[in-house]
Amino acid sequence: MRCDRLRRVLMILVAGLIFLPSTLFLQQIPPPQGAAASAQSALGPEIATQESEPEFTLKARANEVLVRVVVREAQGKSVANLTKDDFRLLDNGKVQAIREFSVEAGQPTAVAPVAPREQAELERAPREVKPATAPATRFVALYFDDTFMSFEDLVRTRNAATRYLKASITPGDRMGFYTSSGVGNVQFTTDPGALDEALAKLRPQPSGSSPQPNDFVNLSDYESYLISEMNDKQALEVGTAKVIEALCGGTAKACPVDPIEYAKRKARSTWERAQFGSRQSLRELLTLVHRLGVMPGQRSIVWISPGFLAMDQTFEMSSLIDQALRARVVINALDSRGLWAMVPGGDASHGGSGLIGRLGGAEVQYARAAQLIDSDVMIAATSGTGGVFFQNSNDFDAGFRTVGGLPELAYLISFSPANLKYDGKYHKLSVQLVNGRGLSVQARKGYYAPSSAVDSEHAVKEDLQEAVFSPEERKDLPLEVETQFFMTTPTDGQLSVVARLDLHGVRLHKEQERNVDEIRFVTALFGDNGNLLEGQQRVVTLRLQDATLSRLLATGGLRLGWQFKVKPGTYVVREVARDSGSGDIAALSRTVEIPFSD
Repeated sequence: MRCDRLRRVLMILVAGLIFLPSTLFLQQIPPPQGAAASAQSALGPEIATQESEPEFTLKARANEVLVRVVVREAQGKSVANLTKDDFRLLDNGKVQAIREFSVEAGQPTAVAPVAPREQAELERAPREVKPATAPATRFVALYFDDTFMSFEDLVRTRNAATRYLKASITPGDRMGFYTSSGVGNVQFTTDPGALDEALAKLRPQPSGSSPQPNDFVNLSDYESYLISEMNDKQALEVGTAKVIEALCGGTAKACPVDPIEYAKRKARSTWERAQFGSRQSLRELLTLVHRLGVMPGQRSIVWISPGFLAMDQTFEMSSLIDQALRARVVINALDSRGLWAMVPGGDASHGGSGLIGRLGGAEVQYARAAQLIDSDVMIAATSGTGGVFFQNSNDFDAGFRTVGGLPELAYLISFSPANLKYDGKYHKLSVQLVNGRGLSVQARKGYYAPSSAVDSEHAVKEDLQEAVFSPEERKDLPLEVETQFFMTTPTDGQLSVVARLDLHGVRLHKEQERNVDEIRFVTALFGDNGNLLEGQQRVVTLRLQDATLSRLLATGGLRLGWQFKVKPGTYVVREVARDSGSGDIAALSRTVEIPFSD
């Protein structure tokens, strides 16, 4: 029952192919005849194995905080060649020791600007559907916030998105289309027709946060927040005046209800609807982060939205940023409002409230503040994950070229907070350059401490997941992997994977005159569109006598084998080994191309 459940969990995870500089073209040869099994049978009880399917989760490690830092010059270009010693990190004002430091070099897709006369031709140009011929190296998810977007903004941005897709998709790209309402989602694909169709059908999908049809008192989300959450007296005056204007003909004595109490109730219901919409949008965005997090290669989200008020969603935002950092997902954002200007009293589509004088001026002030605050949620997501935010411009073609790639270069820093208390409180972060030299630093602003510690088994699972779905090779351990295949029928084959671990690089320890250690192996098979097809895990417990250890050292080490049933096509095998004693990890990838029969 447990194996069935784990199999279902694995099969719904979506992953991408890992890029390798070369592809292995294997001859059709018979599989090895029990090489791993024969080696182990001679060792008897000195080697014990336990097989299962790997169980991957995206749980945060309690004692480690990740920070992605992008350093830019005044012209906006990323700064390279910085080292760990160039950074200073403060947690609630206290300097922290940087635990790990690495450089992430992005490979943004260069897209040439499209001339205005060519845009219409691009939109009408036929799209040829071709099968994937290259391993996936980059996953980009277009995330339209259709629960908040107006129809006008949606049309302008979807047209620009269509032109961007036609000009930018490369053989190694996998594009996905997602919405905050969940309507019309398209999983990652190389089929441009599916993306075109989804974009063409895109429409606003108002959520429970939208005003009701017969709602004559127009309190904005920001005014409602000030009244219900901040007890702002001036905002309540504005709300009361709107009630009198809308329901009482402008005369307080003619009101059939208490206008002050009505304004308070109205503010409360409006703010509750606004919170519902913001939670829904962030929840769908987090789900998309999880979906991308189990994919190898470069992973980014292009979030198209007018923004929204998220003052009461700080914990959710912190969790979103933390999960995106751990999943190596960059969030870029595009403000769908374009170049906006505040119209006193509202634009023609909304109509003015009729307030004049001091309260009319306060209403305009609140509307201006809300326009700015709506962007804060996108600013937090992009700055916290190392992304870019394109705003205050109607050049959406330039916007998609900007947000459609990864930063040229970013620095990933981790630290273990000193004397961390598991109290769930918010910690302010500050990343500084020892010598600023006029450079700007972009990084997350804070995090929430966990409410409880994470046990060591969860930490091991997290280590394995990161290694399996990472595009990078790791060589902490001397691991080698070989792949071979043979065809059982013209359309069915068997892929053999043999891993060899040289025990010279394994830190065995003595226990009752035995050489003891535990090695956990994970072998994952990915398909040509980035899907995780199958994963197998094997825990090998070593209790070797000295003579046995000497024999293994002399004959090349520990060998294990796996078998996968496959069809003709392109596959990537990812092999990971983790030494439980030292925590060292080796991770290798092999691309296998099984040709179709003539």
